[in-house]
Amino acid sequence: ILVVDDEPQLVEVATIYLDDLGYRVLQATNTKKAMTFLQGSEKIDLLFSDVIMPGGIDGYELSESALELRPEIKVLLVSGYTPDTDNLSENIRHLAAMRLRKPYGRIELAQRIRLVLDGEEKK
Repeated sequence: ILVVDDEPQLVEVATIYLDDLGYRVLQATNTKKAMTFLQGSEKIDLLFSDVIMPGGIDGYELSESALELRPEIKVLLVSGYTPDTDNLSENIRHLAAMRLRKPYGRIELAQRIRLVLDGEEKK
């Protein structure tokens, strides 16, 4: 699972939760580092990304790039607010609707990750 958030503390919390659940985690505190992982050869089953991040690329754009580079990747977005999704593609609007809201707990994260990885929620 590639965890992307511009707040290092939130990356660390997600990593601890996911490690405890038995997942292997890659960490990125910006979209540039996330893209390096996505363009590399490392196996990534799921992109878990914050929506709002500095640097010109938000979580929606990162998701679109991830899906272009790796059509099989699953995506779970996380956000602390309800963004405007009118200008997004249909696939990304769906991701926005299925996002996990901050703050989230360990159980909520575990359940949502499992649903997405098992394909019970559309990528």
